[in-house]
Amino acid sequence: MEVSDNEEITNEDLALFKDALSGEESNNVEVKIYAVRRIAAVAKALEPQRTRDELLDYLATQIDSLEEEVLLCLCEELELFLPLVGGPDYTYELLSILLKISRSVDETLVRNRAVEAIKKLLAEIDQQLTQKYLISSIIDIDDNVWFSEKCSTLSLIPVCYPKANHENKAILRQKYCQIYDDNSALIRKLAAAGLPDFIEVLEIEHVLKDVLPILDLIKEEDQDCVKVNAIDICLTIARKSRNGEIRNDMLQIIQNLSKDKSWKIRQRVALLIDRMVQTFEDEEFVGNLFDIYEVLVIDENTEVSRFKNPKQKFEEVFLEKCMPILMALITDDSDEVQIALSSKIILLSTIISDGCFKNNILPIIISGLEKDKPLLFKENLLKNLDYLPDDVDLIEAFTSLNKIVQHILVTSETSWRTRRSLLITFVHDKVFAVRRTATLILPILAKRFGANWLVNEMTPHLHVILNDDKYLLRYIILFSIQELINPSIDIGKEKPMRNIWAI
Repeated sequence: MEVSDNEEITNEDLALFKDALSGEESNNVEVKIYAVRRIAAVAKALEPQRTRDELLDYLATQIDSLEEEVLLCLCEELELFLPLVGGPDYTYELLSILLKISRSVDETLVRNRAVEAIKKLLAEIDQQLTQKYLISSIIDIDDNVWFSEKCSTLSLIPVCYPKANHENKAILRQKYCQIYDDNSALIRKLAAAGLPDFIEVLEIEHVLKDVLPILDLIKEEDQDCVKVNAIDICLTIARKSRNGEIRNDMLQIIQNLSKDKSWKIRQRVALLIDRMVQTFEDEEFVGNLFDIYEVLVIDENTEVSRFKNPKQKFEEVFLEKCMPILMALITDDSDEVQIALSSKIILLSTIISDGCFKNNILPIIISGLEKDKPLLFKENLLKNLDYLPDDVDLIEAFTSLNKIVQHILVTSETSWRTRRSLLITFVHDKVFAVRRTATLILPILAKRFGANWLVNEMTPHLHVILNDDKYLLRYIILFSIQELINPSIDIGKEKPMRNIWAI
């Protein structure tokens, strides 16, 4: 009697499960998801034989009618189902359902989740079962299949390739190449995007023989969505191969793509800078990497140049290889060399971390401003202050601000263009701290060059600021008045500044 009671309970559980998925009240997706989440409990009650014969057979008939959310949950549950169906010998019952989902559903998220479940199941079975249940089904697929089946095949080939025999490996490689030749750009995009995973499991000789011809096609693609994958492919090949010539070829392709007319291609190069530094860490490639950095940093498209790049690995190379060169240039006997360096050195803040910049580059900048350097050297540094890290306090950083400003003004006395351009650059700067510093200079300028110069040269620019919509910019007017009445920097007792705005 006890046995029949248990059978009655399991029959009731199975009936409730079927009713939730396909009964009269099956329009509620939440109910279906809840039922699928309990499928393991139903399978345990049914035991392996009935699970295979009844539960899985029923599921196979319902795949086409289930919503995508429900199928996603089903994939998550089935990847853990192997013990509940009787072990690896019965893998096919699970694979057949997951394969059907991966080949018939248009939603990418569901297809990818089915492939992930298949991948986990393959980890539990041996090469013979993989050949029997999965590889044979991929090989038997006709070339003229639907879009979703091609997508599924592209995802599954890298998964099962390591467990294929020599003959089937050749067939799988050929099939992947054939799918890439598809007329659909979306299929080519998926094939190109999946190629790095395939390269990881391919033998290096087949990478060179089969993948490089595809890479040649990808990097010349008209469609950006396909072409953008060339960077990832090059990095994967370079990591896999230790051949210097091949690695150099891959870096050259990336370097060419960093100058591509499409900003999306250039942006992808920028986003993968970290991986490039890790992949091409040999000394012979450092020059090429810096060429790529230079191109990307000055890129006119903000979607490319705003990237946050190389952290620790790049900074190790920077400190070891570049800092000695910078230190040599900053003390070079030629003023022209120092001036050229001053126009670029602050831009290093865009490719190294704030901490690295403040510890290594900021002392050079402060020293250059405080020491007896060429006027253009200091002017270049001051004009690029908006590239400093956000948390650098300019007032505190320049301990001898008065001396710096006085020196620049003295040495620029014969050039009104230098005086005017320097101050105008300051008051219109994007960084508030720079604009605030500019107002400190006004009393010094007024004392040295006279009130008429200040009114004629600066008042028009201050009127523009006064009418600006940004209230933080209008603050500059108040700070200017405050500094002219009570200067923060000592300008000496003679010729006190009074009633300057009455002129």
